[in-house]
Amino acid sequence: MRPVCAIVALVGLLSARAGRAQEPPAAPPPQAQVVSGTITSSVSGLPLPSVRVSIKGTHQQTASNGDGRYTVSVPSLQDTLHFSLIGYQPQDVPIDGRTEIDVRLAALPAQLEALIVTGYRVQDRRTVTGSVSSVNPAEFSDVPVDNLSNALAGRLAGATITQNAGTPGRESSIRIRAPGTFNDIDPLYVIDGVVSDKFAFDGLSPQDVDNISVLKDGATAALYGSRAANGVILVTTKRGAVKATEFSYNVTVGGQDAPRIPPSLNAYQHAKAINDALSYNNVPTSDARYYTDDELAYFRTHSWDWIAALWRDPLDVHHSLSISGGTDGVRYFLGGSYLDATGSFDNLSFGRTTARGNLDVDLTSRLKASVDFNGARQNRLGPSWGINAATGVADWGQEDLYKALALRTRMVPPYIDGFPVGNWVEWHPGVVISNQSGYDRRQWSELNVRGRLDYQTPWVRGLSASLTYFKGYTSSYEKQFNLPYDMTLFDTWGGHNHLLGSQVVGTKERSAEDFLRTNEAPYNNYQLNAQLTYKHRLGNHDVDALFVYEQAASDTAWLAGRRDNFISSGIDQFIAGGSDPADSRVDGREGRSARLSYVGSVGYSYADRYYLQGSFRYDGSVIFAPEHRWGFFPSVAAGWRITQEPFFKVPFINELKLRASYGVVGNDAVGDFQWLQSYVIDTGAVFDSPTKGIAPGSLANRAITWEKSKSYNAGLDARLWDNRISLTLDLFYRNTYDILGSRQAQIPGTFGATLPDENYEQINSHGFEVELGYNGGAGEAPGSFKYYARGFLGYATNEIVQLNEAQNIRPYQSRKGRTTAPTSACFGYIATGILRTPADLDALPPGYTINGVPAQLGMLNYKDLRGPPVVAPDGTISNAPPDGKITGDDQAWICDYNSPPISYGLSVGASWKALRIDALFSGAAGNKLLMQTDGRAIQARAEEASYGYWADSWTPDNPNGAYPGYRGTPYKTTYPASTFWLRDGSFLRWKALTVSYDLPQRVTRVMGLSSARLYCSGTNLLLLMDHIGDWGYDPEMNNIRSYPLMRSFTLGMNASLKKSLQ
Repeated sequence: MRPVCAIVALVGLLSARAGRAQEPPAAPPPQAQVVSGTITSSVSGLPLPSVRVSIKGTHQQTASNGDGRYTVSVPSLQDTLHFSLIGYQPQDVPIDGRTEIDVRLAALPAQLEALIVTGYRVQDRRTVTGSVSSVNPAEFSDVPVDNLSNALAGRLAGATITQNAGTPGRESSIRIRAPGTFNDIDPLYVIDGVVSDKFAFDGLSPQDVDNISVLKDGATAALYGSRAANGVILVTTKRGAVKATEFSYNVTVGGQDAPRIPPSLNAYQHAKAINDALSYNNVPTSDARYYTDDELAYFRTHSWDWIAALWRDPLDVHHSLSISGGTDGVRYFLGGSYLDATGSFDNLSFGRTTARGNLDVDLTSRLKASVDFNGARQNRLGPSWGINAATGVADWGQEDLYKALALRTRMVPPYIDGFPVGNWVEWHPGVVISNQSGYDRRQWSELNVRGRLDYQTPWVRGLSASLTYFKGYTSSYEKQFNLPYDMTLFDTWGGHNHLLGSQVVGTKERSAEDFLRTNEAPYNNYQLNAQLTYKHRLGNHDVDALFVYEQAASDTAWLAGRRDNFISSGIDQFIAGGSDPADSRVDGREGRSARLSYVGSVGYSYADRYYLQGSFRYDGSVIFAPEHRWGFFPSVAAGWRITQEPFFKVPFINELKLRASYGVVGNDAVGDFQWLQSYVIDTGAVFDSPTKGIAPGSLANRAITWEKSKSYNAGLDARLWDNRISLTLDLFYRNTYDILGSRQAQIPGTFGATLPDENYEQINSHGFEVELGYNGGAGEAPGSFKYYARGFLGYATNEIVQLNEAQNIRPYQSRKGRTTAPTSACFGYIATGILRTPADLDALPPGYTINGVPAQLGMLNYKDLRGPPVVAPDGTISNAPPDGKITGDDQAWICDYNSPPISYGLSVGASWKALRIDALFSGAAGNKLLMQTDGRAIQARAEEASYGYWADSWTPDNPNGAYPGYRGTPYKTTYPASTFWLRDGSFLRWKALTVSYDLPQRVTRVMGLSSARLYCSGTNLLLLMDHIGDWGYDPEMNNIRSYPLMRSFTLGMNASLKKSLQ
């Protein structure tokens, strides 16, 4: 039996092998197939660039180019392609054996559906229930700016952005809505999830930025808790994508000029003003200070403009290069930029070099690692001038130097035969600008590294975890070398020897201090974040939740040294300084800060119709005492997308969403460690011998804690008429309380200590913002005429509810119930006019005086509001009736705003075929500008002139002059703040214009490029409306002394090359 079984088994085995031998050989693995096509918009018909094309079920991706073309290799022609682009409906398309597939993507309600960066996440705009504004860097990538903040003016609703000087590298200030504190009002800056500062924000290259969002209300900003009371600005930088490697190079070259420079008195006007002042003060005409007729006649034809003589047209050159791309597993972005900007005078410049790299790697199908680095260096070179007495740092705005240059007498030239003129020149701006009197060099270096791990958990669908660590190092170094110098004296001639000859007769020393000062300040910080995120959809129910653990610390220090009395101007090293111990000094500080935070947020939506969001942040900071170290900042928000309701059948309304939010945010930029007793080094004496010792500083207050703001916001988002019209409306109210302030003004001056800050001041603010946009065109065919217009209007004001004021303050002096505009800008006299004729003097009450001086012709008169204070027996202070004279008791609040409560902007543009034009208009309104003190002064000396409008001041020969003619002394008369010196600060500026042209593909192919674009642009082109008049300065700067705001004209080119590196 066994042999039979064996034979049967052997036969079966051979049969099986024979059967297999007769089977055809295994087919080779399928060859990869190439599928390509064009992606267009279903609305406009135009090609769509940057559409992400992926093979469903794999990680393989690519993106469409500028012509909407895509090419992708697929394993099988039976696969399915997935097309997605922000603002468009994602679409799955089966290949079905085809190799050419054109796709038309249906537009979603743009802006409502687009992705937007909010706190610790990215959301569809339709799900956002708070107030968030965003700007696409493509809007300003062709606009030449030295700093990122300068590019945002007129582009963000709810943000007031102003530039107060035009020096190279000068940044703009940014304020979100209305100020809610007397302390720091700067917003919080967050770059790629890391809390940063405005210096780092301004140091970003615009070509490296992918998105900028502004969180304006308490609900969105509450995720940043104790530092979010002034709003939050979020920046995300560019990253790589699955596509062929793309090299992109951008270069701009531009020149600048100053459209507005306030004029000063010319030589004749200056000489005549001196004569008028001497005559007004009854100085005999024989006095040598008078300018004789021959001298006046000479100055009618001889006047020297110092600004024009020393002016240099600035030049800006900006290069940027980026490399981006990636495969299914690795994506990368590398970018670098170089900026060189010169100023309007020699030896004034700004330079910046940046480098950035962002790398994303898929370690597994669920685990992704990211490594980012960025470095930057900034250099500023300027003259040695203008040390701030409080900070010990020179003023980069060059305000005082520019003012001196503008007001140097035009009766002498700055140079004769190359020698700096010293006649009637106290100090010589030309020598200072030339660096012969020293220099001021500043350098900042920055290096940051960030690592991140993201993990999609397999056991809970929608749950992911991330771990991020950031380490940053910044170093600043300043070196200032200050030297005395000589000016040249020349012979004089004329009736009173006021005319300058060309014969050298001597020298005049400018006995400035000679010193070398250096200041080095390292700063390093780290931030650690661990985050859990859960996103899940079940039927009509959507849940989006996150929890974050955040830990951060920083170390700061600075060391400053100075040495005086140098033996040689050619050695700018400490070793060449004086050997006397009094010639050397050194100072320094060190500081450390740390905080710990827990952040949570839960969002729920039903049927993409109803939205509810709740969040909190629990912050702890070492700057407060342990018992008051923690603060809790909650928020809640809700939204209702009405257009998703079955009953809503309004054909022309495509999207309509109502939203409301409430949140509590804080501010801890209030001075560190005030809960600890501080000490200062003080001088004293023991038995008439000077000593130094330690003395108590301000008293400690252990109860000090966060400033807090309760923020309420209601809003509406809408899209109308086939999504062509967009509308966003926000209304807000904010109550800020526990504001830190000292009660020092409320105690007698005999109190022997400095009081600490306390949490007791309060400010309320409110306002609204409206954004409106329209997109239109002549058709949907590619290259057809398209146009757009987008504008916004914002209003934000505040009211002081509680603040520190002296107990004996008079009611009219109180700031309670007023805005936070400072007393120095909005408090003064109410002017009634100039006393022009004897009849004007006769109409005044007997014994009438103006600030202690009997009324005289040419004086500026004011309204007599009240007399000296009346103190009742119970200590109550009241106002006396007008007393027939003008004193400090007659001052009043003369304006409500010194910074604009209203801001607005308008962007318009059009495209046709390869040509595109974009324009930006921005403005502000509602504020008053008070002339700066120097502008309210009329000089009566040869060494310094006055501003040009003083040429039309009152004199006996010019009784109808526009400006007062009283001369208190033959030297200088300064008029106090009054309504006479107020003007409307509203303005409308043509901010930017860009015209670009995309070179045809037949041209770029010959050049070996994928695409190329040429463009020209201008910024600060024209003030279309303002009320400054003959004052002649730019209202945005709010200061006649400021270095002028510059107008720029730039030519640029952008070229890209795509090449596979595989």
